[in-house]
Amino acid sequence: GNKWSYILGKQSHNPFKQTFKYLAFTRGEAWIYIPHRPDLAQWEGVWQEEFPDILPVYFIIHDPMVVFHEPTEDIGGQPRRVVVKYKRLASDIHTAYPRWSKYDSNFPNTEWEFFLYADKDTIYAEVDDEVSFRDKEGKLTNEDGRIKSPHGVVPFAHTYSGWGIETQNKAPELLAYSRTRMLRGRVEEDAAMAADFSYNIHATAWKHRTVINKSGQELGANITKEYHPNEPGKLSILNVPTGVDVIVEETQVFEAPVFAYRNQVKADLAGAYPLPLRGIASGTSGRQEDILSGAGLSFYDCVVENNSTLWAQAYEKALKICYNLPKMIPAGLQADDINNYSEITVNTRRDDPLESLRQA
Repeated sequence: GNKWSYILGKQSHNPFKQTFKYLAFTRGEAWIYIPHRPDLAQWEGVWQEEFPDILPVYFIIHDPMVVFHEPTEDIGGQPRRVVVKYKRLASDIHTAYPRWSKYDSNFPNTEWEFFLYADKDTIYAEVDDEVSFRDKEGKLTNEDGRIKSPHGVVPFAHTYSGWGIETQNKAPELLAYSRTRMLRGRVEEDAAMAADFSYNIHATAWKHRTVINKSGQELGANITKEYHPNEPGKLSILNVPTGVDVIVEETQVFEAPVFAYRNQVKADLAGAYPLPLRGIASGTSGRQEDILSGAGLSFYDCVVENNSTLWAQAYEKALKICYNLPKMIPAGLQADDINNYSEITVNTRRDDPLESLRQA
């Protein structure tokens, strides 16, 4: 497990951080898809000796918006059946399903509708309504396109952020509760006001003028040609008939109360995200900074714990998948080790450097 963590942590996109971001900020839940590596399962030699730094399974982070399950069917907090549906790159599909007939090497970046179903016994996949699991001759392995799952378990690990609540009907919108959901209204208002202020300042710098003629008489066909408000050095002479009542209105910048309300919205968001969490000093006392940062970080405790639990479940399922397939047992483990009770613990909490210094 430590070796797997070291290899995963060196990837360009750290998967431990990715699941935390999905949990804490965007969706309120996280999914990890854990398929085995078919090339290793079919390897002629002893891959454990030839490729000691290769993981026997993939840990694929799926956006919760494309993964579907029924919360009332969960067993021990884990899904019994999972459906995945999204648009997938043609090159990626061809790599995973080389017998896909619609692949065109001239258009590897086109996207196709991909569908996957999995439970502990069966698995099914299709691309653009074409069944994906076929033999070497291109024929269906089963009449309905499903195959016996080689994993022995549902190859998905799932967890919620911990901010939601479980009701008697297991409402998904209350279970998957994200950090942004608590401040969504204020964030949307802040973004909308930022756009309004940008437009208003631009319109004030490049003023729009409206001439209101109340006389009922024409001011002349050349009025727009005689008036040059934005050209330096130009002298504008506007001839207005006697008795004509003319008013000129121009764009004005927002008044002070609007700016005050904008600052209030900013203050509300700053209170939700204390400045010390962003590395900005907010006071003159170091003790005050510690209190603010500690209070801000403690808000994420349940998310950090659930993220650690998610990866522990993913590791345990990965080992079960390895033991369910011939020749896939990781190096250093014996054939009967899976029968012994064991518990995997994954710690995704980063040590606080200040606290470590104090302890030292």
